[in-house]
Amino acid sequence: MHLNDNESMPKTGDPTYNKLYKVAPMINHLSENFLKFYKPTKEQAIDESMIRFKGRSSLKQYLPQKPIKRGFKVWVRADKYGFVCEFQIYTGKIDGSAEKLLGERVVRDLSRELTFKNYHLYFGNYFTSVSLMICLKNEGIQACGTVRSNRKELPKCQKPDKSLKKGDSEYRTSFKGISWVKWKDNKAVQFLSNFHDPSDIATVGRKQKDGSILQITAPKIAVDYNSYMGCVDKADMLKSTYELNRKSKKRWHRIFWHLVDVTVVNSFIIYRQNRPDSQMALKEFRLAVANDLIGYSTPNKRGKKQQQLPINNYKPKISTTMRFSQVPHLPTVLSTQRRCVCCSTKSIPCRTSFFCSTCNVPLCIKKEKNCFQKFHVK
Repeated sequence: MHLNDNESMPKTGDPTYNKLYKVAPMINHLSENFLKFYKPTKEQAIDESMIRFKGRSSLKQYLPQKPIKRGFKVWVRADKYGFVCEFQIYTGKIDGSAEKLLGERVVRDLSRELTFKNYHLYFGNYFTSVSLMICLKNEGIQACGTVRSNRKELPKCQKPDKSLKKGDSEYRTSFKGISWVKWKDNKAVQFLSNFHDPSDIATVGRKQKDGSILQITAPKIAVDYNSYMGCVDKADMLKSTYELNRKSKKRWHRIFWHLVDVTVVNSFIIYRQNRPDSQMALKEFRLAVANDLIGYSTPNKRGKKQQQLPINNYKPKISTTMRFSQVPHLPTVLSTQRRCVCCSTKSIPCRTSFFCSTCNVPLCIKKEKNCFQKFHVK
């Protein structure tokens, strides 16, 4: 299996050398189509995702706080339904040195399609800075995110964290339209936004040890951030439900199967958006796609056809593509019996009440023999 021409691959040190050369055609094709065939929701988020890989590779990253600790890092922009709108695989250091302002560069790269379109973009404290918020505001992108307390240009005059009670908050607003909010939940959290009103207050519930719900005050910026920041996590959850976790020593194979899973999930989301009345689950959708790609039945080594596996143990479910494929030859009941064209002879006549609706010929369908099947098989 190949996605690119290995003989034309640039060598290390060449100006056109690309660590992702072997999967570059697939990455470029999917990146273009994800943007072309789907209109994302207003609220979107940017976060990092991981592709599991434990082999040797200069692309491999170690993130101890992630569920997948070792693998390839992928920067992802997704909407609230979990649709991956854009992605970018991190290739590591450039010329042996770490890239400066990496988080800001990633957000700018993944948000170029959102300029002056009234989208709301959310991201974590790894990306957020005052300079990034000003840049996005100038490009017509409404952004919000948590920010680390040691970032530059944050307000120097702040209340100490210990002096704040649970639910307390304070805020500042700059002349360039950037709002800073500090809110005390279990611990103090700081936010930056270029479109929120920091004075807007809402209430949120927090579960206590005795099981009761305590209502505390919270800034609107914190409520919106907690509501929409999980877009990439939802995309990872949908992908991991039935993912093709195929082990391989070749690093690009892991990236290939990851992109296949993302494509299937994105296709499922588009299907549900176009057919809101459909109750098809993700598992059924994947089975329907598999049936269309590999055929309706494949013979095994003994020549027998493999049976369709049921979705559950109570009621078998078959994809609509398989159910309505090759349906013209259907058995129909006659008002009178006629002689079967397959097994009836002059010496041994055999009559039946069934005939083919397309061929318009009588055929036997009995427990001991099935002339209907024998007549239509070469």
